[in-house]
Amino acid sequence: MYDYDNKAQTIETEPKFSLQGSSIEKHLKECEKVILLAATLGIEVEEKITSLFEEGKYGLSIILDAAATAAIEQSADLMEKAIGDQVNRMGYKMKWRFSPGYGDWPIQQQPEMIKHSHGDAIGIHLTESMMLEPRKSITAVIGLYKLKDSCQKNNNAEMTHNCESCNRLDCPARR
Repeated sequence: MYDYDNKAQTIETEPKFSLQGSSIEKHLKECEKVILLAATLGIEVEEKITSLFEEGKYGLSIILDAAATAAIEQSADLMEKAIGDQVNRMGYKMKWRFSPGYGDWPIQQQPEMIKHSHGDAIGIHLTESMMLEPRKSITAVIGLYKLKDSCQKNNNAEMTHNCESCNRLDCPARR
């Protein structure tokens, strides 16, 4: 978790990580902190998919590849859910994860994502064309924001948000 300057579009890492692109700027517009996430299924799954393909077991290779894609997405979803409980206790709400290559956020920012999310510690690296290896890997940023005073407090004095009753068009919880 890092502090985020949403005016300068900079993550307070050492050295600072300046995000590029209007889509990531818009996504993190009201955020005060960010979490940089890296996840991988590891090289073994990729080697098995390749091995099956080379053995001529094309159908099985394609099925395993699709299952691995679903598994890495589900892993990232579970990480988000676990993180969400912790950040809620800190008084923050989460934006959905956003990865280099989405919108106009350049994929050329993957090296900084891997460095500051410590993706290299779990075996993630890049090809010359900035693709993640192993292929069943993800890097992403999750923005954290605090709800404004116009949102409601529940009986436990925790901030809650009910989008159906909210009239704030600029609310970061609004999709």
